[in-house]
Amino acid sequence: MWDLPKDKRSHQTRRSFDSNGHRDDRAMTTIENSSVGRRQFLKHSAGMGALILTATLPQRGMSKIDSSASTIKSFVILEMDGQVTVLTPFVEMGQGVHTAIPMLVAEELDVSLDQIQLQEAPLTKEYRLHFGGAMRYTGSSLTIKDAYIPFRSAGAAARSMLLESASRNLQVPVGELSTRNGSVIHNPSGASISYTELIPLALTLPVPSDIKLKSPSEFTLIGSEATRRDAAEKSDGSAIFGIDISLPNLLVACVTHSPVRGGRVKSIAREAAMKMAGVVSVEIIPDGTFSIRDYALAPSDLLPKENFGTVAVVADSYWHAQQALAALEIDYEGGAADFSDERYTALLKSRVNEEGVVAEQSGDFKATFHSAHSRIEAVYDVPLLAHAAMEPMNCTVLYEKEKCTVWTGHQDADWIARIAAKILAIPLTSVTVNTPYLGGSFGRRSNNDYVIQAVALAKKFPGRPIKLIWNREEDFQQDFFRPQVVAKFEAGFDSQRNPIAFRQLVIGDGGQRQQGMAKHLPYDPSLMSSALNQPYSISNKSTEYLLEENPIQVGFWRSVGGAHNGFFIESFIDEMAHASDRDPVAFRMDLLAGSPRFANVLERVATLANWRRDPWQDKDGRRHALGIALHGDHYSIVGEIVEVSLSPEGGPTVHNVWVTADCGTVINAKIAAAQVESAVIFGLSAALTEKMSIVNGRPMSHNFDTYTVLRGHLAPKIHVSFVESSEAPTGLGEPATPPIAAALCNALFNLTGKRLRSLPVGNQLS
Repeated sequence: MWDLPKDKRSHQTRRSFDSNGHRDDRAMTTIENSSVGRRQFLKHSAGMGALILTATLPQRGMSKIDSSASTIKSFVILEMDGQVTVLTPFVEMGQGVHTAIPMLVAEELDVSLDQIQLQEAPLTKEYRLHFGGAMRYTGSSLTIKDAYIPFRSAGAAARSMLLESASRNLQVPVGELSTRNGSVIHNPSGASISYTELIPLALTLPVPSDIKLKSPSEFTLIGSEATRRDAAEKSDGSAIFGIDISLPNLLVACVTHSPVRGGRVKSIAREAAMKMAGVVSVEIIPDGTFSIRDYALAPSDLLPKENFGTVAVVADSYWHAQQALAALEIDYEGGAADFSDERYTALLKSRVNEEGVVAEQSGDFKATFHSAHSRIEAVYDVPLLAHAAMEPMNCTVLYEKEKCTVWTGHQDADWIARIAAKILAIPLTSVTVNTPYLGGSFGRRSNNDYVIQAVALAKKFPGRPIKLIWNREEDFQQDFFRPQVVAKFEAGFDSQRNPIAFRQLVIGDGGQRQQGMAKHLPYDPSLMSSALNQPYSISNKSTEYLLEENPIQVGFWRSVGGAHNGFFIESFIDEMAHASDRDPVAFRMDLLAGSPRFANVLERVATLANWRRDPWQDKDGRRHALGIALHGDHYSIVGEIVEVSLSPEGGPTVHNVWVTADCGTVINAKIAAAQVESAVIFGLSAALTEKMSIVNGRPMSHNFDTYTVLRGHLAPKIHVSFVESSEAPTGLGEPATPPIAAALCNALFNLTGKRLRSLPVGNQLS
């Protein structure tokens, strides 16, 4: 039995779409009345007499695991005091999920959003949505997509049972009843009964076999701009993030890693540091680099072969620990001392004429390309990038009496529990994971090296809570960077300049391969995602992958493979349009005859931005130009148009970005728009200025003074529109990131005639 969080504050999965953007979701949602068994599962959560409903959610990849694990139980609990508790396995890291999920339940249950509280779900197998039922996970823009029907169904089931209870109580037909604001209304007489009065009878009822969900025309909450439930506490500073955790008798640990990636500690001069105020200990601890491969996914009895390149100072305060850390004299050895990002890019480019592993193909590319009337090719590259989350990595751990409690921001609570259980050699059931708010992640907190370090320290100090905090410099230098990738494209045209052959070759190394998650596959999905199943109708296509191992650890960055493939593909599509002497919008439209949803997004964004192909003289005296990109990512379709000019110094100025997104039903219009705006800024910043250089194995950027992100005064106006849809919602946290770099560079080409195939833009135009 997993302990549930005791406080009442809110706590805190991929198939391709077809050419029309439709998903095939055929799995059923089943609702059960679990009130009888509540003591066995929710003894810390529900009061006596609570109505507890569970909903089964389909999992991915169930062919290799027992069918009994094929459902996830999402609990909706109606308490006798009117409180509605929703248990969720999804964490809140800024994306608004702790507002959206209550909206789903409140909509169908017809209660006020204020009546719903969220509670972190227990770490049991029923909540493991991802990777063949191996774990639960918040990421890949899948939370609302996977929660939409089950959580609504649980709310609707409760509402149906309460209506039946009222029918029996009042001895009137259910057809004469309706619900509003937590009460059942008898429409002919106007009489009402509160839900709390009806719960005792509802406890005895079976869940109806046919649960009727509201139609979109009946929605009052879904689609609205309901205020974020965490807005006030995040504005006044009362919200608790991982870095805010404070416990009695707390020790604080600060760390420094080998400046050369993969280096190990050779010796330490501890004496001076140990004499400083508040210092308790100086420890050599594991790097924890392969937290997924060696801990989360490895057999529990397989001990990791760790690299010990990290030193921690344990003290009574952060200041004392940080000051003592600076006084240490540490010698390191080994590591990737001969690596530089420039040499690695050159190595990748030296392989562009090779053939890769085919990930997707149609027709006969080779024969068609070689017999084509005309041909073009291009090579693109993107650099390593940091996640730069505002909250640096941190983790608090208390280990005592063969039990472990962890407080940390993460994306995968099951992984956290497995890490702690393995290091401490205790059962999984002896680990409790508490999840405060996350100060951003963007994929970084999928890699839990900081948790390995904190648990390793807690093992040395049983009985005392220990809080590990990375400073900003360590956070930048020890990141799991977005991969360096090179891509070669080739296209062939017939005598009428229509495209008849298309090839993409992606070369690099990805986070899934490095962490042992792709060893059974011919290619790394984290490198190839968003390159496959794109909508353009070209009869002869080949999409290929070449592995070139990178000794620098890479990870999962916002939109994962889409971050580079969106730039690559949409830049080359623009080059194809130029080679055909076609308008970029019209050229794309001709290739989308079999993909109406993509075509609709393209048409809508072009209209929204008042698309024009040629530059113009604007009222500021500068020449302005537009660029367009269209991309499908995480089941959603996003079209973007960027307006640019050049500053007097010759650098790009981005004035406007227009976005049209087809993401199915929009749950919260304000949160959805903020997600799109955030994704645009994230991708635009990377395209304009961001790059993590590595020289002799050492990351060169240490903080925001040397790793330049887009400043607020340079941010463009962003105009967001959504395609009205009754389809189930799809991903939204990431899909607006992939198109932005291509739209920017396409606009700069239209303005200057110079094609930019390497990011960041930087001073390439100066």
